[in-house]
Amino acid sequence: MFTAQLHGKLTSRVRHMEDLLTSNVFGMFSYLEPHQGLLQFVETARSLGGVPLPRLAEVDTARFEFWRWLEKDGVCAQPDVLIEMKMTNGDRQVLLVESKYRSGKSSVVTTEETMLTDQLAREMFLLRAYAKESGKDYALLYVTAHTKMPKNEIHEAIDELEREEAGLPDGDKFYWTSWRELPRVLAPVIPSLDVLGGAMLSDLIIIIQRMELVYFSGIQSKGRWLGSDNWRFRKTPVQFKWQLDFETNYSFGRQGHEFT
Repeated sequence: MFTAQLHGKLTSRVRHMEDLLTSNVFGMFSYLEPHQGLLQFVETARSLGGVPLPRLAEVDTARFEFWRWLEKDGVCAQPDVLIEMKMTNGDRQVLLVESKYRSGKSSVVTTEETMLTDQLAREMFLLRAYAKESGKDYALLYVTAHTKMPKNEIHEAIDELEREEAGLPDGDKFYWTSWRELPRVLAPVIPSLDVLGGAMLSDLIIIIQRMELVYFSGIQSKGRWLGSDNWRFRKTPVQFKWQLDFETNYSFGRQGHEFT
């Protein structure tokens, strides 16, 4: 599937599936060491308060589980990826990844057992239970195609957790980053990898760029870049006024008569 997408052999519907995007990115990370792309990408994540995930420099190994079914007290969900990261001192942290591409969060119909309908709220509830059973720290990483953090989507989850769980929102455990960070953070990693690893990340960058998951970096024309990512509109025209600045008088004379 990866090779078919790389060579443009997938239909538009398949090519834009977010599960395929998740598989391409985190599936590749699962074959590499954590410091060979995964941690560089996760380092771009921020909480609502602008704080990065802690202790990433201490990560030694990472184990991936894709689309694992979680259920507790009538709440269920199937997050895209669970990453268990082991620190150099033996501590463990579970990172739940929920990724979106062209779709928003999914909701469920309320039942008598639970009122948690927001997808991120359900996943945080289940993540906390899953991690605390074994005494692990935990965090939820929300990955989307936005160019800036969709704070309202995270606030919705926190509000629902506060409302339904009596003040246990875990607001500082929510983090967000964009798929668009990938080309920027992966390119510097490639020279440090062997031939195979470098080729894998290079191909991944090509796919991400073909999916237009990049930030604006100027306009290219005839091999030259016009503009840059540091631009803004200086002034928005409010009104345009058109006015003739000349007058023309026509005078025709014929047999003593004049027409104007």
